[in-house]
Amino acid sequence: MQRNTDELLAEPAPMFARVEPRLQAAKYIRAVMSDLPKRNGWTIAEHDGDRSPAPTLRLLNRARWDTANAISVVRRFAVARGRPGGFRDRPGPARCVSPRS
Repeated sequence: MQRNTDELLAEPAPMFARVEPRLQAAKYIRAVMSDLPKRNGWTIAEHDGDRSPAPTLRLLNRARWDTANAISVVRRFAVARGRPGGFRDRPGPARCVSPRS
């Protein structure tokens, strides 16, 4: 698990112009890939060692990053480690927020 997390964390670095969002993204990825029984703003903040969900919310809502590249990186990572039957997408439209200009 740690090796997979480290591999995925190496990819997002060029997607961020600043180091702070990159570091927060790494913490967020670790939390999402962890075995947390419930994932919400507060449980992720506690897992990350943050005092509140504000840093992660700032990352997800206000940071400038290359969304299309991020989706591509995660997709490649998931497919490379896919299970024999493959992955099934959730029904419904893809949910993606474009970076702000």
